[in-house]
Amino acid sequence: MMPFRLLLLNCLACLWCCLVLGVRISLTGHPYYVFLVWNLFLAAIPLGLSGFGVYLGRFLRWNSWDVVHQPHLLLGDILARVTNPVQHFQTWSFTAGFGILLMLAYLFWVSAMHAPGMRAGPDRA
Repeated sequence: MMPFRLLLLNCLACLWCCLVLGVRISLTGHPYYVFLVWNLFLAAIPLGLSGFGVYLGRFLRWNSWDVVHQPHLLLGDILARVTNPVQHFQTWSFTAGFGILLMLAYLFWVSAMHAPGMRAGPDRA
């Protein structure tokens, strides 16, 4: 079980990102909102898969070289979680939670990069 301090810190970080994004969307209007939703749609799959990869490494202790050294065992673990999602609730709850955290961080970054006065480019110091 997650300690209360860590749970509170995670919740406050998500609330802060949502608050900043909400203020940003309300100040800029509809076209910016469509831009953020489109970016989130394009980034959702890779960020969700990243959340699953973090679960595989953190809880199941798989490493990147195990894809080459033990692919059959790694695929067996992945298929067990995909085919029996009810039995592996912790897998999908962590994947969803971490994926949402990554998506909020991504949206926060995109929002900050497109803020008035901010410009991405090689001439930006």
